[in-house]
Amino acid sequence: MFCTHLRLGRLESNIFLFLLLKLKLLLLLLFLLFHLLSLFFFLFPFHPRFLHPAFDRCI
Repeated sequence: MFCTHLRLGRLESNIFLFLLLKLKLLLLLLFLLFHLLSLFFFLFPFHPRFLHPAFDRCI
C-alpha cells in the first residue's frame, strides 16, 4: 500500500512538472509573439492602416 501511494505521489509531481513546463512554453511563445508585434509596429509605425481601422474611413 505504501508503494502505490509513493507511485501516485510521483505521478502527481510528474503531472505538476509537465504543466509547469507547458506554462513556461506558453509564456515563452507569448513573449516572442509580443516581440514580433512590437518589431512589426516599429518597422511600420506611420502607416495609418496599421494604427487603427478608423483611419481607413478618414483617408
